[in-house]
Amino acid sequence: MRLRGYRDTDHDLLHGHWTPGELLGLPLPGRPALAVPAEVPAPGGPGQDADERLCVADGVGVVRFTAIDWIARRARLETGLLPDAAPRAKEVLALAVTHAFDVLGLRRVHGAFTPLPGTDPEPLAAAGFVREARWPQALWHEGRAVDREIWAVLRDA
Repeated sequence: MRLRGYRDTDHDLLHGHWTPGELLGLPLPGRPALAVPAEVPAPGGPGQDADERLCVADGVGVVRFTAIDWIARRARLETGLLPDAAPRAKEVLALAVTHAFDVLGLRRVHGAFTPLPGTDPEPLAAAGFVREARWPQALWHEGRAVDREIWAVLRDA
């Protein structure tokens, strides 16, 4: 598997039943079938979205680098994976980290993870991410407030 740039034919990968803005964008267990799917915005035309990069892992999902700070060399990472792609989450995250460090030249990548029942942060740890912080009651989910966590990985100097 490899990451490549977004094409208009990849539009169907931009929608899914994951938590919007999630670092580990796996479909949520028990999510109602009629719930509105999360959506990753398609990139604009040439010269737009200078602080975002959208990549595709064919048949697996999308990887989005957003809020890129080219001076501090850091970005927020979001992924959105297809329902049957959960076993490949580690591989996608490892590719995203490699892309961030080797292609984009970043030194820090971070993202939000929502520790819901049935979600496991193990793919994050396998890709080198560590938990940095917890936001208490940061998100409303299934009628109650749930915590979110910030996970990040730093490039070795």
